[in-house]
Amino acid sequence: MKLLIIALLFMKYLYAEASVRYLQLGNETLTLLEEPYDLYDSKGVSVRFYKESENQDLHYLKTFVLHDKTGSCFGKSIQQGVYQSDGDILVLYTLWTRSGSVQEAPYGARIARLKLQPDGSLKQISAKLYIESHRKKRHDTSGMFYLFHAPENDMQKAQRKAYIAQMEKLYGGQFVVGEEAETVLHEVRKAIEKEEAREESVWKRR
Repeated sequence: MKLLIIALLFMKYLYAEASVRYLQLGNETLTLLEEPYDLYDSKGVSVRFYKESENQDLHYLKTFVLHDKTGSCFGKSIQQGVYQSDGDILVLYTLWTRSGSVQEAPYGARIARLKLQPDGSLKQISAKLYIESHRKKRHDTSGMFYLFHAPENDMQKAQRKAYIAQMEKLYGGQFVVGEEAETVLHEVRKAIEKEEAREESVWKRR
């Protein structure tokens, strides 16, 4: 049954150049389906995680974006993602950047850690993130302004708190600032650079 489902999934996305991979997570081997997409102004590659159930069917767990560019020729929002296994923990690294003149696009990073549960689901056990929702502006009236300038009154403190709460809800994680934010950005960039070097090495050996 498992092979049949993989075959059907592969045939479904054959013309979109999908690829099937496997990832060891603790005592489980996850089946991964990487597939490109091209939707209106967004183009990229995502990966779907599946776990084999007791009856050998594949149970869908999660979709994660590996590459995405959204926008016009004047500017794009760029998202890069890398996944790794750390024992029985799935670690997801995500970096958001911008190109061109786009203003309302995020910049930042997130590191999320997920673990398989007894019921077969994949649960996020921790996540740290730092996000600037748009480019910095001299006369910014949003709560993001107070990430870089100390709030001077209760209203400004409330704006900063509301901004952080909004980003935590939108991106799913604990918002960090200062040196901790720099550490998250550094670790995500390092993970992406490592994966890019690995892919380049594989390509050269072909």
